[in-house]
Amino acid sequence: MRKEDDLAEQSEAWMQSALTAAYRKRVLGWSWSRVTESVGMKPTKPNIRTVQRRVQQYAEFTFDAVAPLNIWEPGQLRRKLRDGVLDSKRVQLQLKSKTGLPFDTRPEECKKLIEALLRISGGSPLL
Repeated sequence: MRKEDDLAEQSEAWMQSALTAAYRKRVLGWSWSRVTESVGMKPTKPNIRTVQRRVQQYAEFTFDAVAPLNIWEPGQLRRKLRDGVLDSKRVQLQLKSKTGLPFDTRPEECKKLIEALLRISGGSPLL
């Protein structure tokens, strides 16, 4: 296997793990201990913090993916999305291609997750 292929595979695995953790915490409302266990780690304080950082990084990655899409109410960057913007197929396709979110099969869960991630992408607490 080429080094580039290995890196791409690791990146894809990291992205899937971060997405899974974010979904379980932000959409399903699981505790950080349960989320950490579900991604194959013991729920120790350092491991929980690692998972929290991954979710934060995924949130920042999500913010970067939507930044050029003009999704915010004027003057409300990182505060308020334009009404109905996540119903736009153009926005959903962009988010799906950049973040791997399954908007085609689970649009409501994806919208809920995006809204939650965008709220924490500015460095807000992960609680």
